[in-house]
Amino acid sequence: MPRIGRELGRGAEGVVYENLDQPGWVVKEFHKGGTSPLQAGNEFRNLEKARAVPGRADNVVKAQAPADPRQGFLVKEEVYPTNMPPDMVQRAQVRQDFLPQIPDADGNLMWGTTADNPTPRWLLVE
Repeated sequence: MPRIGRELGRGAEGVVYENLDQPGWVVKEFHKGGTSPLQAGNEFRNLEKARAVPGRADNVVKAQAPADPRQGFLVKEEVYPTNMPPDMVQRAQVRQDFLPQIPDADGNLMWGTTADNPTPRWLLVE
């Protein structure tokens, strides 16, 4: 597991930490017992499935494939906040393009940028 820094967020599936080994990336550590032991692989596959939606690869955070299907964490791109107001028309378009292939897309979209792409946009973080 990469070295982790400060906590950036917490949710039903796990806790997101800054990744001290890879700036611009985060480590999502899954709650033990609260998620499937295969959750890292499942989430990685969901993100890759979303990336395959035509015209929407830039609206999905990149993730690193788990080395072990039972590892309790996933390394993903960090989403940085932006001062630009969220584009709600774009959000509706992104959401529509992801549904029904990605049924939980609506609750997993974040407005921001990434280290590789400074353009503010809606990103599926899964």
